[in-house]
Amino acid sequence: MKSHYLLSLALSVATFLSFAGPAMDGEIANGESLCSAGVPPASSGSVLLPGPSTTNDAGNETLSFGTNATTLPFYNTAEFTPEWIAETSPDFARIHRIADFSLTNQTGVAITRREMAGHIYVANFFFTTCPGICLQMTQNLKRVQKAFEKDQQVLLLSHSVTPDIDSPAILKRYGAKNGLIPGKWHLVTGPKPAIYELARDSYFAEIKTSDPKGENQFIHSENVLLIDGHGRIRGVYNGTLPLEVNRLIEDIRILKGSEK
Repeated sequence: MKSHYLLSLALSVATFLSFAGPAMDGEIANGESLCSAGVPPASSGSVLLPGPSTTNDAGNETLSFGTNATTLPFYNTAEFTPEWIAETSPDFARIHRIADFSLTNQTGVAITRREMAGHIYVANFFFTTCPGICLQMTQNLKRVQKAFEKDQQVLLLSHSVTPDIDSPAILKRYGAKNGLIPGKWHLVTGPKPAIYELARDSYFAEIKTSDPKGENQFIHSENVLLIDGHGRIRGVYNGTLPLEVNRLIEDIRILKGSEK
């Protein structure tokens, strides 16, 4: 029973730190904290999980904390509630995964879930004519590209939300203009219903509509997601904030260590 209490206490402390950390460390232009500026705290991060329990001479159970026990949570719902699920748990087999897909990148190559299997990748949604947050996210995510430029395990995958406009040729020009490396950073297009279904059901992207029937749907999200080599969501970040991209880069390194 004591081991269960200590485990609960450890996770409570870790949860507090994951919410308090960004608010204490993150600053915006006018010097306010992110929380006071109305930006929600980070919803993902690593935690030092307790190791196996041992029993001392007095019969009391203690928990050991190893430095190599750092892990990332899983995200299984659109609420993006972090869940730490052990491989021994019956819930492990039911962890949410990105559905099968087949889209076309800026060089005309088909990109599928099978193609991405085994790769850690960063996913987001954008469109080439976006004058606001899309370009800001692209510039921020270039830091991820630079940090892992020579690492073939790490990729980026940006889905166009205006695929009727963003042909492979247009995506290729956008990539060249912004210094995005083909093969490292896939800019993908395809049938709009397929992209929007993937966005809604797999990546939990918020889809806005201007009519009750939902015929004029549109995605405009600053969320960036970290996907592991098994197609599971391991992190959620605000791609417009440099502080969040710092955390994304660190989480990729953590995930790489756990997937060796």
